[in-house]
Amino acid sequence: MVANPPNGEPGLAVVTGAGGGVGAACARRFAPTHHLLLTDVDEGRVERTAAPLRQDGRVVETIACDLADAQSVRALADRAGELGSLRVLVNAAGLSPSMADAWRILEVNLLGAVAVVDAFQPHVSPGTVGICIASISGWRRGIWRFDEILRDPLAPDFRARLEAETEIDGYPGRGYALSKRGVILLVERRAHDWGSRGGRLVSISPGLIEDTEMGKLEAPKGASGLIGLSALGRGGTSTDIAGVCAMLASPDAAYVTGVDLRVDGGSIPGYWHHSDPATAAAWDQPGY
Repeated sequence: MVANPPNGEPGLAVVTGAGGGVGAACARRFAPTHHLLLTDVDEGRVERTAAPLRQDGRVVETIACDLADAQSVRALADRAGELGSLRVLVNAAGLSPSMADAWRILEVNLLGAVAVVDAFQPHVSPGTVGICIASISGWRRGIWRFDEILRDPLAPDFRARLEAETEIDGYPGRGYALSKRGVILLVERRAHDWGSRGGRLVSISPGLIEDTEMGKLEAPKGASGLIGLSALGRGGTSTDIAGVCAMLASPDAAYVTGVDLRVDGGSIPGYWHHSDPATAAAWDQPGY
């Protein structure tokens, strides 16, 4: 795990989306070695994650936070600054195509990630690691042509430029893929800023994670096809993702930053190299 601060006190791990499957798994993974600040848009959900950890004697604080509200995100970062030395930040909050319309998905998944990275940067110190959860949907080659637009999602003409290039309304899968591609680009772009303060910033792109609410919603809509083409022949679990987060937050990954790591059981190589041309072309489309 990440080394504790020089004074020997446990460092702080902040997990957004801690009421969901991946966020809760990350909370459990970091709880033995860190004090926790857990957040979710639904405080009841995050309390359900926190309660058993407190019963095990872990130090856990919860707070409600809507990533689409920059002021709410700043309040979260301010509270983190009051609690101790930030060692780990896992931004696991997000919406899948079945949960909202395309623009709301972009607002939470991409603009919310920007707000988190911005708000927590002043709390970065040597050894801090930020991990943003992206998705292999960001590896659909059909959306890479939007990279120039996605690199600056705070631009005043961001929405107009996207709408001029592709249909967004009525295409939540497209909004999702664009949002996650934007997260990958955000980490690439902002790793230098975090590095100037001694921190690292990375992203993870999971494949189908079967034991989460999102995974169960999306599997019947075609996401289960990821399993059949994957190298390992199975879906992932939230524990798989939490384990990779722990690895990336450890000293073993001290030279890893500004990069996205696919954690998909080999699904993307399966589509690109081991499927028929029609299936590969369908995957690479910008999303439904």
